[in-house]
Parts: sequence; structure tokens; C-alpha cells
Amino acid sequence: MRIRRVNFIGLILIVISTSCSTVREGIVTAKRHEQAASRVGAIFTGKMVIPTVFYDDEDWVITIDGMNRRGDMKSKSYYVPQCLYDTISIGDNFCKTDGCQTKDK
Repeated sequence: MRIRRVNFIGLILIVISTSCSTVREGIVTAKRHEQAASRVGAIFTGKMVIPTVFYDDEDWVITIDGMNRRGDMKSKSYYVPQCLYDTISIGDNFCKTDGCQTKDK
């Protein structure tokens, strides 16, 4: 019982400590485009092996530098839609809000 309580308390502390480290707004410092890729793997189901193709869509990623809630300077990468990626330049201000990404000049 004591081990479960310690694990639960540890999990709560991790969630609390990482929740303040999120960067929601900052300056765009890098952009990268990840090409679509596929690879062949296997899924093991009991005594059978099923060959499977894993596919990863192409992604558009920006990295921003900004302050977290504690006031520490941090970097954070965000996956954004292609239309937003195309309009953002390095040095632009980027603000990540709930459900919406905006670009400010």
C-alpha cells in the first residue's frame, strides 16, 4: 500500500513540475519539414507474426524560444498545419492558444 502511495505522489509531482515548463508564446527560431516515411515491421500475436507497414505522414514543425510560467527561457517545438508553416518566417512571434495557433508580426 505504501509503494502505491509513493508512486501516486511521485506522479502528481511530475505532472505539477512539468505543467509550468510549457512555452506558449515566443520567437520562431527554426523550421523543419519532415518527409512522409513508411517502414515495414511486425506485430506479434501469440504464435503468429503479421507483417505490417507503418506509415508516418509528412509534418511541418516550428521551434520557438520563449518564457515559461516560471520565467525561465525554454525552447518548444510545435507541429503546425502546412498553411501556417508557409506563412511563418524565422524571427516571427508565435502564440499557441488552445485549439488555435496564431502568428503575430
